[in-house]
Amino acid sequence: MVTQKTITEYGFEGIEDYFYYIIESRINGQHKQARQLFADLSEKQQQDFLYYVGDFFAYEVEYDPVAEIKTYLKIN
Repeated sequence: MVTQKTITEYGFEGIEDYFYYIIESRINGQHKQARQLFADLSEKQQQDFLYYVGDFFAYEVEYDPVAEIKTYLKIN
């Protein structure tokens, strides 16, 4: 589980910044890091992350961003 302490240690203001960091890590080719950051989330936070991805990319791409990130992170 990612706690408020962890978020503060990264210099983030909230969990959304952490979610964005996962996306940035993937974009920048830091695949192991992105997967570890996701794995560090609790189940509820992982669900929230998937909702975040859906909202974040909803109007920017022509494919299903949630399905794509699930495949990338190797989750069902």
